[in-house]
Amino acid sequence: MRKYLLSLMLFMLTFMPCSARMRDVEEMADAFPDLMMSFIDKPYHHANTLKIHGMIDKFDDALKELSAESLQYGSQSDYYTVTNMQNLLRMLDFFTGNIAGYFRGSLSADDVEGTLNPIFKASGWTWRIIATTADLEFYEYANGLFKMVLVKNTRPQSNYGDYNYCSFKCYTWSPVTKENYWFVNKSVPGECYRFVEYGDDTHPYKKISKVTSERNFVNDIWAEPKAQSPKHNTTQKRRKVH
Repeated sequence: MRKYLLSLMLFMLTFMPCSARMRDVEEMADAFPDLMMSFIDKPYHHANTLKIHGMIDKFDDALKELSAESLQYGSQSDYYTVTNMQNLLRMLDFFTGNIAGYFRGSLSADDVEGTLNPIFKASGWTWRIIATTADLEFYEYANGLFKMVLVKNTRPQSNYGDYNYCSFKCYTWSPVTKENYWFVNKSVPGECYRFVEYGDDTHPYKKISKVTSERNFVNDIWAEPKAQSPKHNTTQKRRKVH
């Protein structure tokens, strides 16, 4: 199975055959799938995710250098190979960066549904919708004990105006106070995904009990469940997660 997954990733990296003239490109194309598969195979181990995230800058610097060299000295196929590796590295950084506690923006629906989901599926990951609003769908991804939630804005992509942004809040149930408290307040542009929540061997997974959304943009805000009281928005459709 692992051999198949690596072959799948290499196929996506090389839409065109890689030129033999640039050995560095070939070596990077051989090494990069192992980096990405290390996270996909072992997402539950937080220390491993941080280790992978720490290597991303080195890969990024090397790929930038290769990109410039391939434009000047290499073939068109070398340039496409390097560009595709940069795109996959950007997607990997989206997950490891969020888990490491850094701000990351959004991924396009094409990135998630066209590239990542086939890799996740072949690796044994599962995902399901756990909540919806008028414009948003919340997906819970799982691999073994690891879980993460991504939210998709189902409105079309827009490159002007408000970019079809939707803000949302995620709530979790407090057994102490017997109330829902919000712990994430973010925004997501049209036809894009944002990272919401995760759980691994060091970070407890907060089960989402309720979501609300509005058509606007807000700066990202996180809160501990006990810090804020929920503000009910009766204009949004909600679906309780059991």
